[in-house]
Amino acid sequence: MIKLPKIPKLNLFKKESLEPKTFLVLDIGTRVVKSACFSLNSLGRAKVEGFGKQERENDTLKALEDATIGAVNKARSSLGERVADLIYAIPSEKTILCTTTAKITREKPTRAIKDSEIKEITAKITKSAYIESAKRYGELYKDNDTKIDLLNASFVETTIDNSSVLNLHGYQGEKIEASLFCAFAPEDEIVKAKNLAGLLGCKLSAITSSLYTIAKTLTLKNPNFNGTIVDIGAKITNVAVVFGGGIYANLAISLGTYDIVEKISQVLAIPITESPKIISMYENKKLDPEAHNKVETAIKQATAVWIAGLESLFLQFEGVKIFPEDLYLVGGGSNISEYQNLLTLQDWSKNIAFKNVPKITKITVSNLWYLDHSKESSILDEVETLSLSLAGLELWQEDTL
Repeated sequence: MIKLPKIPKLNLFKKESLEPKTFLVLDIGTRVVKSACFSLNSLGRAKVEGFGKQERENDTLKALEDATIGAVNKARSSLGERVADLIYAIPSEKTILCTTTAKITREKPTRAIKDSEIKEITAKITKSAYIESAKRYGELYKDNDTKIDLLNASFVETTIDNSSVLNLHGYQGEKIEASLFCAFAPEDEIVKAKNLAGLLGCKLSAITSSLYTIAKTLTLKNPNFNGTIVDIGAKITNVAVVFGGGIYANLAISLGTYDIVEKISQVLAIPITESPKIISMYENKKLDPEAHNKVETAIKQATAVWIAGLESLFLQFEGVKIFPEDLYLVGGGSNISEYQNLLTLQDWSKNIAFKNVPKITKITVSNLWYLDHSKESSILDEVETLSLSLAGLELWQEDTL
């Protein structure tokens, strides 16, 4: 049974013996930078001490740095103290998560397995996972030159002669079957994480992704979890398929809520910065009838393209015979009703191998069972950023989970 491993983190980041009272998370989106400050308690809960977000003026490095500083300063302002530890979330669409399985026949089955043999097995599977992940990244971004790096490799299931074992070391046997979870990201994203941590004066304690922490949120409560996570972001929609508590694979398309934002700006002839407010008014039925009809038409046009792209994306998954029928929505798009309305229709999924008609569930802050969250309404929709607190609990209070 595949289990999700610990939060992916770089080996060069060492855990301190002294538990930090507080830590920051940094969530870099395509349009908005978000940050939250948390404190930990002895009961295995993370309390939200502050939250901040700031829109990027453009796609330049300077704009990213300015938005990062602005968001982080808002997040930690209530504490009036420096927060040293930073957990960085690489954009989910830039992270390739996969579980790779290898079957190995040992030449000398009576010899006990040593660490050197485990390293050879790990290297063999990692190489295979790297090749496949680099291929997927190149196909997705039409870029075969970017180098990706391994963030983490961890055995999630091992068997010897069909008997499950927690650790291969010291066992004898002929047939080994090992599943290895790997997380990869482009080198430049890792460099960016280090640079932004330096800019903030923080220690980069771990690198993860909100897609991972959302999946972990669901699987810690249900080790046998099967489901499909659909993360609808501003410019990217990411889909992760989870079987038996482990992420099988994830793919993304360059479609998201920003397509709606642009469409509304065009239809109503308003600045693009005003569109999110109009969307909120539309969802809360506060527009006059004429404006409501125009916005509804714009949203339907944009989401029609999105649902066609999503169907195409599902058909690109390799090796999935039957998709989990439970779909879990996260991201900014989960707050726009038309996305959920489209997904509840059977037509889009009729050519996809679902066992039954997909059932849609929106992940909310109430699903973050490890979070002692504020009742402040302004952060209740920030599920992905708040889920990153799980990384801090795994790093510093693992025994409470």
